[in-house]
Amino acid sequence: MSGWRQVHLRLFVTGQGEETFLASFFRQLRHFESGEVIITAEYAFPQITVPTNAKKLAKNGREVLEKIDKATIKKIRPWLLISTQHYAVLVDDLETGRRTVAETQFNFYREQIHRILDTKPEIKNRFSVHFFVNMVEAYYFNHPEVVNDVCGTSLTAQPGDVENIRHPKGRLKELVSQLERGRKFDEMVDGTAIAKKLDLQKVLDNSEHCRALRTLVAWIWEAMGRKRGEEYQLQKGHYWEVTASQLKEPPLEGHSLPLGDEV
Repeated sequence: MSGWRQVHLRLFVTGQGEETFLASFFRQLRHFESGEVIITAEYAFPQITVPTNAKKLAKNGREVLEKIDKATIKKIRPWLLISTQHYAVLVDDLETGRRTVAETQFNFYREQIHRILDTKPEIKNRFSVHFFVNMVEAYYFNHPEVVNDVCGTSLTAQPGDVENIRHPKGRLKELVSQLERGRKFDEMVDGTAIAKKLDLQKVLDNSEHCRALRTLVAWIWEAMGRKRGEEYQLQKGHYWEVTASQLKEPPLEGHSLPLGDEV
């Protein structure tokens, strides 16, 4: 087929559970009119928060850098070198307590990984850093029917932006524990079942909400060589100003914004 292409996208994650179901979470992005995206996920390194204290940074800085360097040298860089159709995204959770250092955290990851990728400048353009805000479980709240089907809860549509939920996983655990004694929300088992049914279009239906997730989807969209349109509110939706700097085509004027306030 003329012009048909196959893109290989690997999501490098900081949570070992996420690598089991993130490919399913993004499954709706797999096929497009001129090709397909093969999506996989791989654990990279433990979540790292940039120390704001100089003494703490001096004490633990080397250990932190070694973890990132090892993952970049052994996992990210080799993956990008396989083919020009290989793309990589480092995905981390921006949990409560990290939101105030979001831009610093983003720059830290980018600078450390680019330091190694710089030996092959071309591959840098096929790598990006993104965040789930506050964590991937937040997005489940935008498709409550799926959560109810998997967990037996009676969740209803959430008011406001789910990226502002302070403890989404904690809320799910509380809701499930109220159902029956001993029942617990399992982030891997239940998360996998939810990810297989979750509708990403529904999650991103509100153009003003989920700015961080929309920015990640837009970056994948560009990797596919697609022009942004109505899907996932990519054309007129709001984006997160921190990670949107990685997009080739900037958001509409006034649509690159900070995160909202947690609730």
